[in-house]
Amino acid sequence: MRTSRIQRAALLMILMPTLALAAVPHQDNGAEPRDGVIDYTLEVQWRAGGMDDTDNLFGVIVQALADEDGNLYLLDSQLSEVAVLSPEGERIATLSREGDGPGESRRPNDMIFLPENRIGLMQVFPGKIVQIDRQGNPAGTFPVSSADPTAGSGFSVLVRGKCAGGNIVLVGIDQAFAQGMLDQTYFMRGYAADGTVVAEYAAKKAQQNFANMTLDEVGVDWVWTRWDVADDGTVVVAPNRNEYTVQVFETDGTLKRTFGRAYEPLPRNEDDSFRARSMLEAQGRNYPVMPQITITDTEPDISAVRVFADGSVWVQTSRGTREQDDGVLMAYDVFDAQGVFTHQARIISEGDGQQDLLYLVDDKRVVLVRNFLNTLMSSMGAETGDDEAEPMEVISCSLVR
Repeated sequence: MRTSRIQRAALLMILMPTLALAAVPHQDNGAEPRDGVIDYTLEVQWRAGGMDDTDNLFGVIVQALADEDGNLYLLDSQLSEVAVLSPEGERIATLSREGDGPGESRRPNDMIFLPENRIGLMQVFPGKIVQIDRQGNPAGTFPVSSADPTAGSGFSVLVRGKCAGGNIVLVGIDQAFAQGMLDQTYFMRGYAADGTVVAEYAAKKAQQNFANMTLDEVGVDWVWTRWDVADDGTVVVAPNRNEYTVQVFETDGTLKRTFGRAYEPLPRNEDDSFRARSMLEAQGRNYPVMPQITITDTEPDISAVRVFADGSVWVQTSRGTREQDDGVLMAYDVFDAQGVFTHQARIISEGDGQQDLLYLVDDKRVVLVRNFLNTLMSSMGAETGDDEAEPMEVISCSLVR
């Protein structure tokens, strides 16, 4: 009898991790949406930039946010400034500038609305978040820990950030030097307003050997654009490049649910491979010696995730900008708040789905940035295959179902 109880206890200990994992609800979906395909039309509100607009000369627009009054804030990474345009498309302010002084940054990669009407400009290297108010006045630096890269010990780079429901979420890499090696921790963390870490939603370890540096596409892949924060602070993320699975976390880091659908990876064509290699080579030029470059033969299953106020999740896949009918700019897989694949949203608009970028500001408004990809690649020193990239054009649109 005693042996039997010991065996049962041992078996229970073995099963506990599996039982805990099984307790997290998972919504599996087939390849086809429940309600089929629904078309959404972009109705143009106004245009700014491009070849003929001398009042709005944009460098590289990397973020678009709207405030409660409908004003649009456009972060220009190349010019290190924020253009503010009214609901009618008139430029009403230009905030911040390039520099190291109060309220200034150098090539910020992302922008977030922070509490108390502050704007955070996220500088990649050295990683910091410069704060300004809505009028552009300096408002200090967000107190996230990031060591001085010149000190020789370690430092952080910050790449993406979002803030909603009181949850400030940052994505980046902690890096530390030791005996010719670079130890890296890729992170996705939640922060309180005082800079305290309150949750970790995803992490992975990596290491670089300075004597034999490599840039492997899968190895350096992270959740950079595959996540969002809902209005209540819930975090939605697709953690794996080659797996169509989405995780939903409570603000405190508790895994709430997962969902996904059947999906076949998309094989790359020659142009896809050229762009992928060019981007890694541009990154490799920042190293003392060009690392060995390795790319994969498929596109990432998921390239972007957006959560709307009703809890629905819009997922852009590798086929979202390919294999579409004429007149379709791109398509999204749409899941409801429980993770059910309800429909595929086709965006009917002018443009080129692989060159242009669409910011889903909310469920009623989008911002289309024309000529995004080639302009971004050119700014990074990556080869584009084109003689000259056209200037970016920003088009504010209503999203009409």
